[in-house]
Amino acid sequence: MTRARVAKAPRGLTVVAMIVCLIILTLVSGAILKVSIAHRELAREREHRLQAEWLAESGAERAIARLNRDRDYTGEIWNLSRNELGLSASAPTGSQPESLGEPAARITIAVARDPAGSNRRDVSIKADYPLVEARRARHSKEFMIDLESSQKGTTP
Repeated sequence: MTRARVAKAPRGLTVVAMIVCLIILTLVSGAILKVSIAHRELAREREHRLQAEWLAESGAERAIARLNRDRDYTGEIWNLSRNELGLSASAPTGSQPESLGEPAARITIAVARDPAGSNRRDVSIKADYPLVEARRARHSKEFMIDLESSQKGTTP
């Protein structure tokens, strides 16, 4: 009497199939991770551009306020710390950690007299955020202001 043999799949073939599945799963996971990191970087760049834009607006308002008080105002460099921007120390804006007292943003305000009229000023604003070179976003704004009309409450 002989027993009938049941054909079994070789055990090595199952292990190879499992390894191939794990390799495919790892490659797909890596691709998803790479795409999500790229999206996070794009969102961070957009955030920096918007922050620089709003800082330039703040610089313009500061220049107008200073010119309303002092017609001889020629500008300044306005450094803002992380604390002044409402940022926490645990979430740095760039690749290097910053303390709360160190500048995180810089607004450069330049005011020049317009040769055409003594009451007119040419105002130039440059806002940089953050100050870490690799992640810096810059927004510039230029406008002309008539001091007599600005003192009556109009802004550019």
